[in-house]
Amino acid sequence: MTTRPTGEDLAARYLAPMSGRSRENERYAMRHWLLWCASANVHVLDADRHLVETWVRYLRETRGLKDNTIRGELGRVLAFYRWAHQEAHIPTNPMIHVRRPKSPALSTRTWLTPDECRAVLAAASADLPQVAALVHLLLLNGLRVGEAVHLDVTDIEAIGDAHVAHVRTRKNGGSDALGLSAPTVTAVRAAIGRRARGPLLLNPKFGSRMSAQMARQHLTRVTRAAGITRHITPHDLRTTFITLAREAGIPDRDISASAGHSTTRMLDYYDRLRGAVDRNATHELTRWLSGG
Repeated sequence: MTTRPTGEDLAARYLAPMSGRSRENERYAMRHWLLWCASANVHVLDADRHLVETWVRYLRETRGLKDNTIRGELGRVLAFYRWAHQEAHIPTNPMIHVRRPKSPALSTRTWLTPDECRAVLAAASADLPQVAALVHLLLLNGLRVGEAVHLDVTDIEAIGDAHVAHVRTRKNGGSDALGLSAPTVTAVRAAIGRRARGPLLLNPKFGSRMSAQMARQHLTRVTRAAGITRHITPHDLRTTFITLAREAGIPDRDISASAGHSTTRMLDYYDRLRGAVDRNATHELTRWLSGG
């Protein structure tokens, strides 16, 4: 008689081919899903649509998670069941008709105005060198916080008069070489100092690699020093980068390349000025009709 694998064994097999941040995200979601199944006294392979939709309600109503976060967690669990079906651990996929939270057409994240950007960059430059480099990379290059904190000193390269950052932890598993503006180069050089290797962004207290959580804490301090009272996250700086780059007239293709998007479709989602009054087509049409 064949012994049925445990949920932990199945999760380990599912996660085995993965690596990096994708593996960590999947592992986190699977751990919480296995705990939910155990609390219902249900083997993970016996779970059904009702159980997972009950879990979604728990995440929303009890834990207070937003729909964006729930969609990510749910998507990882559903991917596990697709794998389990493909690997013949279950005869059919019981989750194929699970109802997912709807995706909004536009991001609801906050963003910084140009004046607020200038104030934040000034406050960051007056802070620790590691913090100044962090804020410049997030705001002027649109990096995800995970991409920024995983940069190493050796990822910064001078090519003639230009400097690039080799970002090797893109969300899609790829890597990019991103140009750095003069203020960012100054901030990065100060953060590196005389070091030839190791993490680019260090924990100022312990000298180890700066964590994403610490980066968020530094950003909160800097934005408050800049006189901004609302809570600003690293991803809000990424939203700002996309929004203001479009406002500055930078081609969508170039913004997408900098942001690490495979298509320009996501720009419409993050662009917080999309549909703004002064961008409305009525102005151009009126000028055209009047011969202007």
